[in-house]
This record gives sequence, C-alpha cells and structure tokens, in this order.
Amino acid sequence: MTIKAIDVAKWFIKNKLDSPRNTYEGNMKLQKLLYFAQLIHVAKYDELLFDDEMRAYRDGTVINNVRLPYRDQHYRLIKESYEFEGFDNELVVDTLELTAEIFGDMTPKELSKLNHELDSWTIPYNESIVKEEIYSTNKNIINPSDKIFMDDVNRVKDMLEVYLKPNNKLMSTQINGVTFYYDPDNIEITEDVLNVIENSEFPEDVYSLTYDEEQGVIIS
Repeated sequence: MTIKAIDVAKWFIKNKLDSPRNTYEGNMKLQKLLYFAQLIHVAKYDELLFDDEMRAYRDGTVINNVRLPYRDQHYRLIKESYEFEGFDNELVVDTLELTAEIFGDMTPKELSKLNHELDSWTIPYNESIVKEEIYSTNKNIINPSDKIFMDDVNRVKDMLEVYLKPNNKLMSTQINGVTFYYDPDNIEITEDVLNVIENSEFPEDVYSLTYDEEQGVIIS
C-alpha cells in the first residue's frame, strides 16, 4: 500500500531534515531524501513507497507534489508537518528511519551529487535537454517500472546488504563514484589506501574495505 509523498515529506520536516529550512537548498535536500527513501523501500520491500510523479531536474530528482507546496505554501506545510501524527505502517517507518540514518546528515549538495550518480536520473535528464536551460517535460519523467530505475534499486540493495550487517560500525567513503564501506577499528583511509583504490578498476558500485596483517588491504 503506497502513501502520499507529501506525508513522507511531513515526516522528514517534523524530524528537521529539511535544513536549511525555507530555502532552495532545504527543498532540494527534502527532494533527495524522498527519492532515496523511495529506492530503499523498493529495495527492501519490493513495492513503491509513494506513487507520486518523479522528474529529473538539473539538481536531481524532484517530486513536484512536494516541491511546490514547500516553496509556495511553506509555513502552512511546516505547521501541518508538526501536527502530523506519523505512520502506523512499520515498514514505512523502518524505511524513513533508515533513510534518515544513512542520508540525514548529508548536505543538499552532497545528496544532489549522489543523486547524479544514478542512471534513473541521468538518462531521463539528459534526454530532456533541448538546448541550454530548455527542457522537454515529456522526457524527464522517472518511471519506476523502467529497467534503469530497477538497476538503481539493485545498487541500493547491494549498499544495504553491507550497511545492515549485524554489529555494523561501518563508515563509508565514495571515490570516483564507487562506495567503499569500512570498519574504522579495522582500517584507516590513509594515503596508501587511497593510492590502492585509485590505481584499481571497480566494475561494481559498492565494495568493502578490510585490512589483514598478512595480505594488507583487501577490497571485496
């Protein structure tokens, strides 16, 4: 059962995850959290979190059913958000809490950059460009039934598989579009480790970094 994107936005706003509030950047962060929550929910539960239309804009994925009220009716939306009682569905709450845990501390620009790594944004956005600053609204729709969307869902599945391991104390770093998870008690990201990574090729999007006294740095 899907819910409305505006109600998901109210949950994020109530939890103060739209900072800096009442700005273009705060709205941008909210849009990215909505999209990553969508991907996480499909990855974990094989169903859409919400079925509102999603579009590929210059700074990333946008849900206009949220973007426009946040921009044009901001104070009303904030009031409604603080009055919002939340969700009874445990799966929805799990998705939103996990999204906040993974992405909540990232800046709007960091989230936008991460969004730009996803083909489900890149392909429709590039196809929508008519010429500089002119876009075709018929071509920038992100379709969750398309293969490119599901490919990104599978990337998120791989990320979650690493992130949700028991007793997880993992941190992550992104290098050349590839995400590396590591236990800071086991390995430090030194210049030597960075040199190993930067001089290697990685066909996948997510890897684990560990250190073994005999083998050295292990990337798996």
